[in-house]
Amino acid sequence: MKLKCLKSNFRIVVLLLLITFKMSSQVIERPFILVTSEERSQVLEKIETQDWAKDIYTKLKLKTDYQVVSFNKNPKAYLEKLPFNWSKGQKNSFPPFYKTYHIENGVQKNLDNATDTEKKYMELLDKYLQVAIDCGLMYYLTQDEKYAYVGSSILYSFTKSVQKSKLSDWHGRGGWLFPYDGFREVRVIGYKIPLIYDFTASYLKKGGRVFNIIKNKRVDFPVNELQDVCRTYADITINYGQIGSNHSVLESPSLVYNALAMDDQNERETLLSYFLTNSTGNQDALNVMAKNYKKKEIFGLRHHNI
Repeated sequence: MKLKCLKSNFRIVVLLLLITFKMSSQVIERPFILVTSEERSQVLEKIETQDWAKDIYTKLKLKTDYQVVSFNKNPKAYLEKLPFNWSKGQKNSFPPFYKTYHIENGVQKNLDNATDTEKKYMELLDKYLQVAIDCGLMYYLTQDEKYAYVGSSILYSFTKSVQKSKLSDWHGRGGWLFPYDGFREVRVIGYKIPLIYDFTASYLKKGGRVFNIIKNKRVDFPVNELQDVCRTYADITINYGQIGSNHSVLESPSLVYNALAMDDQNERETLLSYFLTNSTGNQDALNVMAKNYKKKEIFGLRHHNI
């Protein structure tokens, strides 16, 4: 089992390497993180001709359409179920989210042994962001803006609210919404944000608007604020956490995806360099991860860090 985990972890790195070499220096239209616009016809052909692909698409459409219908019945009520801490909010402004903690004997711990009650805010955010990814994917496949509207509206609420929180100053394992477990935060939440943006960016670029629960109407999407959010999640990997373990591998998707979310090519390449070549005191670059992989025990054969 641990050997399988070792191989799976390193496959992540290989796939990310292929993505970065393909996309880092190109100026192309979004989406391009997981799939490109040019590849859309190939995906649709598989859905049309392959039973397994058609089954996946049918199930995705069914569950996503349910969310879209629920959203359109009352967008404000739908989005207000996000874990907003209204008691900390100011009038006519988005409130912060509730944060996720795990406490043992009065001491803040990482979330490995968090209770169901302690995980409820994390799981609720995760659920909404996955809906947004599903909507983004359906927009990519169908070009129907009803999906992009829902996905980008969820992303808008997240962008506005997450910025109300202060990033932890504990670089050992601090986070943003998970103040004592940034390592988990980038794997549960951080990597999803750039994917939602990548899938819905063409809708936003065309002037597509999103729903604002404070103003109770459609508004423009602040892409510059979204860029700041993605920078922060990249920073949690680059300048937070530990090295010499499988942590660097497991955090790499969030680093690479948030780097690729940058619209400025130079900034994109700078952030990607922390995956490809530039190690920090908190994140191993690819060449160091490869050396650790050869040692095997660092990735879980001697001790299991996941």
